[in-house]
Amino acid sequence: MTFFEFLMVLIGLVGAIALSVILTFLGHIIRNWRLVENPLLFLLLAIWLIFNVIGHISGIWAYRFVDLEVHFSTFVIIAPVVFFTLAATTLIPNTLQDNQPIDLNSTYFSSSRSVFFLLAMHESTALAADYLPGVTGAPPPIFMLTMILIFLIGMLTKQKSVHLALLILLIVSQAMPPVIQVLNFG
Repeated sequence: MTFFEFLMVLIGLVGAIALSVILTFLGHIIRNWRLVENPLLFLLLAIWLIFNVIGHISGIWAYRFVDLEVHFSTFVIIAPVVFFTLAATTLIPNTLQDNQPIDLNSTYFSSSRSVFFLLAMHESTALAADYLPGVTGAPPPIFMLTMILIFLIGMLTKQKSVHLALLILLIVSQAMPPVIQVLNFG
């Protein structure tokens, strides 16, 4: 196993933790759907997190030509996934009680500042990693900077309408590159 393959496994494991935390709580929500109140913002963010962690893990291939003998580059490549996993685990409440009302707006807004801060850190470290020598196929810097700006706005506001607009923008921004690629090749 090469060091890059080892790194991919490590990143996959950390990403799997994020996915398992989100999916476990979504299972709890589905099981207790009759008790769920105000699910829109929380579910939009959870769906975006799921697709983003999968996309980020598959995007590690862009680092295959990076000289990983430099220890700094290894930490720069791992850091975005760590921050992303922290954001996912911060979003999910630590207590799961059946037969209790689940106000997902309350859950969302009680952790939104820290979640969006960690997502801004995730995107900032990912942007830094994209400048390592040998990186191929990285997203344009303007895309990454726009994502950081979205996360910072989400961190600074508690207005539901602003968060709804930001989450829709996040989902659309993630969906656009694959859609454009399909339209160009299809």
